[in-house]
Amino acid sequence: MPRIKLTAPAVEKLATKKPREDYWDNLLPGFGLRVSKTGRKTWVIFPRVLIQGKWGKKWFNLDTYPALDLVSARSMARQALSVASDGGDPMTVIRPKVIEIKAQESRNSFSSVRADFMEKYRTRRRTKPRPGTLEQMRLVLESDRLKSWENRPLAKITKRDVLDVIDALMDEGLESRANAFLNYIRMLFNWSVDRDIIESAPTDRIKPPGQALSRERVLTIEELKTIWAASFPSQERECEVHGHIVRVLMLTGQRRSEVAGMLWPELDLEGKTWEIPASRTKNRLPHIVPLSDPVISIIQEQEELQKIIGKSAFVFTCTGKPFSGWSRSKQRLNSRAKIPDWRLHDLRRTMVTGMNEMGIQPNIVEAIVNHVSGYRAGVAGVYNRALYLDERRRALDAWALHVLTMAAEQKPGNTEGADYEASL
Repeated sequence: MPRIKLTAPAVEKLATKKPREDYWDNLLPGFGLRVSKTGRKTWVIFPRVLIQGKWGKKWFNLDTYPALDLVSARSMARQALSVASDGGDPMTVIRPKVIEIKAQESRNSFSSVRADFMEKYRTRRRTKPRPGTLEQMRLVLESDRLKSWENRPLAKITKRDVLDVIDALMDEGLESRANAFLNYIRMLFNWSVDRDIIESAPTDRIKPPGQALSRERVLTIEELKTIWAASFPSQERECEVHGHIVRVLMLTGQRRSEVAGMLWPELDLEGKTWEIPASRTKNRLPHIVPLSDPVISIIQEQEELQKIIGKSAFVFTCTGKPFSGWSRSKQRLNSRAKIPDWRLHDLRRTMVTGMNEMGIQPNIVEAIVNHVSGYRAGVAGVYNRALYLDERRRALDAWALHVLTMAAEQKPGNTEGADYEASL
C-alpha cells in the first residue's frame, strides 16, 4: 500500500493495472484513495474504532473522485478520524458532510456560477464590461462546446476538461477562438476563487494556445461581391435576419453588437438616422449613423417581417428576442461564400479602407465608425455627436452606391453620387 503526498494533479493522474490499489496520504494518516483497474477512484479512511467495547480497524468510504475533490475529502476525513479516535461513529460526520457538499455543489454548478459571473463581474476599474465585451463573453461561455459542463459543480471541472476544449478548437484551426475561450474561462474561474466558490482555478498555468495576431484582413472586391450574394437566404424557411445584419454591416461599418442590438426607438427613418446610445457603444459615446437608402430598405423589410411574427423592440429578430444564432448562421454563410479566414468584423475594416481609397478624409471616416483619436478626443468629442453629419451622410451614400454597383444591384453606368470629392 503505497504512501504518497496526495495532491490534486497526482490524484487526477493516479491509475493502476491491478484490480485495485490503495494510495495513502502521507499528510493525514488513515486517509487515502482507492483506485480500481476500471479507473474508479474512491476516498477512504481506515481508522481504529470502538466496536462493542473493543478497538479495531474498520474501513469507511467517503465518496468518489471527482464527485468529491481532494480538499473536501481531506477535510471530511480529518473530522471523521477525530470522531473515531474519541470512540464515536465516523458516519455521523460522513453522512451529513456528504449531503452538505452535494447541496453546495448544486448551488455552485457551472451554469449557476456563470450567470452570477455575467451579472456581477467588474473590470479592474470597477466598471461593468462594455456591451460588446459582454456579448463576446456570453457567446464563449454559453457555447455548445460547454454543454456537458452545465450541471457540473464548478469545483469538478478540471484542467483536463479545459484543455480538451482548447485542443478541439486548435484542431479545427480556430486559434483565435481558442485564445478567447481561455481568456474568458480563466476570468470566470479566477472570479470564482476570489468569491471562495472554488479553492483554485484549473486554468492556472495553462498557456495561451496560440499567439493572437492583430487582424489586418481587408476583403477584396470579389470577396465583397461573393459575401453580398451569399447573404441572401438559399431556402425559404431560412430566417433572413442574419443576411440583413451582414448587409447592414457592409453598408454602415458599425460593430456587430451595435447592429444586432438595434432598437426601433433609436431610428428616425424619415430623417434617415440611427442614434446609438452611449450604453451600447464601445467608447461609451453616443453615436449618430446616417442611413443610406439601401439600409433604410433593409430596415423596412424587417418592419414588414414583424407584422407577421409580431412587433419586437429589436429590429433584427426572427423570434422577438435579440439575434443570437451567430455560429450556425455564419457557417451557412461560409458554406455559400466559400471564402477562407474571414470574419464579420472584416467588413468594418474593409469599409474604412475602401473609403480611404475613395478619397474620403480620415476624420470623416473615423467619425463614421465612432473612433476617438486626435481628431475627436477631449470634451468636444462628447458633445459633437452630429460632427461632420452632412459629410458622413454623403460618404455613406457614396459607399452604399459603390457596394451596390459592385454587387450588380445597380447598373454599373449609374454613378451618380459615386464621385465623393466632387460632391463636397
